[in-house]
Amino acid sequence: MSGPLAGFKVVEMQGIGPDPLEGQFLANLGAEVTVVIRASVPPTRRM
Repeated sequence: MSGPLAGFKVVEMQGIGPDPLEGQFLANLGAEVTVVIRASVPPTRRM
């Protein structure tokens, strides 16, 4: 994917930040986003 962040790699730690949309926003700008899901997060809150 092309964009201003093409070539950047981002690790999103789910359950730590208040808003899970930052990773999606960065991916839309071209970054490669890897999501790490905490084991303590209930299955209903996982993406």
